[in-house]
Amino acid sequence: MAKRQSIKDFEMAQMARRLERLPASYPRNAVVWPTYSDTTANGLTRLIVDYCKAQGWHAERINTQGRVIDQRREVTDILGHRRTIGSVKRIPTAGMKGSADIHILKAGRAVFCEVKIGRDRQSEAQRAFQRSVEASGGLYIIVHDFDDFLSQIR
Repeated sequence: MAKRQSIKDFEMAQMARRLERLPASYPRNAVVWPTYSDTTANGLTRLIVDYCKAQGWHAERINTQGRVIDQRREVTDILGHRRTIGSVKRIPTAGMKGSADIHILKAGRAVFCEVKIGRDRQSEAQRAFQRSVEASGGLYIIVHDFDDFLSQIR
């Protein structure tokens, strides 16, 4: 699938910003070109956060996954056999269940952005969070690609 023109335009703008910050003596061909994609949830989230920051808005990615603590270790017995002992455990997040993927503050207005790619759908906790945000006067948007985000954020 070809990259969307809106993403190519943003990459060019990001490259121009990078070049502006460098001294004139810095070799331009040594600057790494920024690349973005909206085909995965992680890629689209990163793209949206960077776009918002480039516009001068506050934007932060919210992790509601919790943390994984890996207590495994590999041991070798007296015969030289190696095995893994211990366990992996997950600690739930301290954040609000169902919170949106990205929290944006645009011109004093709170915007909560939920990223959904492909057949991904909102959970009941996410729908409850959306109702709470909208009842409080915030804006809650669900985006499926970068063009969708641009049309809703305007």
